[in-house]
Amino acid sequence: MNRFLLAASGLAFCAAEAGCERYDEDGIYVRTGCEEQRVARLRPEDGASNAYVDGWVVGEVECTAPESTIELRTQANRVVDAVITRHLAERQLRVRPNEPLAPNSTYVARMETDDGHREWSFVTTRTGTAVGGELLGITAAADSTGGLLLEPAGVATTLFEEIATMRPALELLSDAASGELTARLGAWTGAVETGTQDGSRATTELTLSWQDPFFESQPTDLRWRLVNFALVLEDAVVGGAVQPGAEGLEGFWLQGTWDTREAAASLGDVCTADLEGDGVGCGPCRDGAEDCLPFHLVHVPQVAWPGTLVEVQ
Repeated sequence: MNRFLLAASGLAFCAAEAGCERYDEDGIYVRTGCEEQRVARLRPEDGASNAYVDGWVVGEVECTAPESTIELRTQANRVVDAVITRHLAERQLRVRPNEPLAPNSTYVARMETDDGHREWSFVTTRTGTAVGGELLGITAAADSTGGLLLEPAGVATTLFEEIATMRPALELLSDAASGELTARLGAWTGAVETGTQDGSRATTELTLSWQDPFFESQPTDLRWRLVNFALVLEDAVVGGAVQPGAEGLEGFWLQGTWDTREAAASLGDVCTADLEGDGVGCGPCRDGAEDCLPFHLVHVPQVAWPGTLVEVQ
């Protein structure tokens, strides 16, 4: 039974009685100095009206919570069938629905720990219904500063500060006549309404699988120059959806395997930092070097972009 109910602000669990000391019974890295259970992050945010139908629901608290649970329900109180995973040494729970959520609908998430529970609600956008196959020329600019970096979890805050400078732009180069799309990934610069391409950044040609209105690229290697180093992703995959009326794109996400070696001069020993931050630590890159971390950026806002992307080598 819950002893405490979180205040509407969603900030504190008030775990003064139990505290939340962490014990390394299972060989898990122990973070010290955690004295009061508090909500660290909710995504989508409470009251959000722009949740992506094929996105993630995330609840995260400050202190380890090994007995915590999370579920997602419809407005009719039906539990959404989903895969639930635990991260950051039992501090973060992720809900990945097995099917896209219904467009324009309200959902309620509930996370429970031994110290209390938190409920929050959000509304999905109109995206999610079939749009047909006339997609040639649709372009969108993504704002990485509004995204959620799920992986690498242990250094997400540090890496997010770097990738916030990314300004991806995506243009669909064909219609969906055969179930496949071609697209070009590049970058935009200046004010988004000017439609100006960043010609200093190479473009990448993509082949997208298409399940109306959702798309996902075939894996490709991607190198994206940031301010302090290049983000090198092996087997990178880009995804998202086309908005109703083919007005634009939504739900941009980017996933791959991050080769951290080019970031070492700026960020130091990223593999150790990820482990100490309760991440999974580095695994082998394609060449066998133990320098790679998972990378997964989701929920990146997109806006219609009036420009076009020319190929840049």
